[in-house]
Amino acid sequence: MTKKYIIINTGKFHHFELAKAINKKNQLIKIICGYPWIKLKKEGLLKKYVECINLISIVFHLTLRCRLYFISNFLSKIIHKIIEKKSLKYLYKCNIIIGLSGSLYKSVDHIKKKGIFYICERASAHIEFQNEILQEEYKINNLYYKPIPSWIIKRELYEYQKSDFILTPSNFAKKTFIEKGIHKIEKINFPVNTERFYNIKNSIDNKKFVITFLGQISLQKGFHYLLKAFKEFNHPKKELQVIGSHTSDKKFFLNIIKKEKIDNIIFKNHIPNTELKYFLNKSNCFVLPSIQDGYAISVIQAIACGIPVIVTKNTGAEEYVLKNNCGFVVNIRSYQEILHELNKLKDDEKLRNQLSENCLESIKKFTWDNYLEELDAIVNRYKN
Repeated sequence: MTKKYIIINTGKFHHFELAKAINKKNQLIKIICGYPWIKLKKEGLLKKYVECINLISIVFHLTLRCRLYFISNFLSKIIHKIIEKKSLKYLYKCNIIIGLSGSLYKSVDHIKKKGIFYICERASAHIEFQNEILQEEYKINNLYYKPIPSWIIKRELYEYQKSDFILTPSNFAKKTFIEKGIHKIEKINFPVNTERFYNIKNSIDNKKFVITFLGQISLQKGFHYLLKAFKEFNHPKKELQVIGSHTSDKKFFLNIIKKEKIDNIIFKNHIPNTELKYFLNKSNCFVLPSIQDGYAISVIQAIACGIPVIVTKNTGAEEYVLKNNCGFVVNIRSYQEILHELNKLKDDEKLRNQLSENCLESIKKFTWDNYLEELDAIVNRYKN
């Protein structure tokens, strides 16, 4: 039987890249997404394949930006319900559904009654593990932790239970499910869009040493450990390029910067995905010291640009970085290990160049078409 896919999520994430690969094989029915069309026009799919949410999604993202969390939480519940209803409209056309965890909940029951194969995709660690490790991190730093809302956890746990299997992007994420007693787990690393992310020669200023951080500026991403390492990193023209949106942790980080008198930090805020390659290519090194990430796709974007990386084991990129010798993997909460690897890169130009070559060579081996082949093979195994 020909596979016919529907992809469902409440945001955007990596799913448009996967949808394009599925569409090449004429197997895409719809991608149902919680973003407005104005944000999706450039993603490379015709409107007929995209079911999106417009006005309420725009208002939701504005409330997030203004940190009106009570309102954004309320709007998030509405968006989840709309996504569920939209998914039910197309069940008769498909035989496989990939739903980002939290996006389906009770509509899963309808999916199972129809005999549709249901893949619950969780791009992060098990949600209870995520909640626990973040609570621990905020406690370490004497900060209040706003836990993941119980209604979201309830949705995800139900979907884990009802799925044919759970799809994760890393061994790190997979392990957190096994530790919670769930074993129907499959892992495929995320590829990257090499038409958007690639090496641009002669972009680096050899007089500087530019370290780039890309992601939400939060405790979850471990930004405070990078700040400590950067403070102690000794280079006459060091620069920390920070690309990403501030979160409710902003005051905490600004206090560290002020108290420790850390200079040469350039905050870039949000940069369109299509422009990121220009900033990444200016970097001597990319650092992501996450406390928890299922598979930080920013790491693979940096690798595609030929940038050596320093990541924690909890970014989910550990196996890729070590297998392809693209940089270094450190333990979480260790700014000393980050500093040690930064000094290695600073002092050894030959090492930097070799790691950069390894990055560019490795990225040729895995595309979204390859990802879909792996996914199809896993589905076939479960169905047979």
